[in-house]
Amino acid sequence: FREKQAAVLESIKFQGRLMAAFEQETRTSWFNSAEHDGEKSSLLPATQHIRTEAQALLQEFADHPLPDLTALLQPKENGTRVGPTL
Repeated sequence: FREKQAAVLESIKFQGRLMAAFEQETRTSWFNSAEHDGEKSSLLPATQHIRTEAQALLQEFADHPLPDLTALLQPKENGTRVGPTL
């Protein structure tokens, strides 16, 4: 689950950096809707697969939320702590 989530987030970050770099280099928006009459731009790859995967990950997270781990991190009765130490 985490590997898929990390891959989707990296892809989204890459898309954002690519669009920002294009806009900075050309000093124009990466997509001019008036110029293309509402067509999708061919400058960037389609992002439908990213949105679909992100939606699937969000649904998976909603269906299987992380358990409350605070009890595991509380000190035990004998004074020792469970979990990672800093």
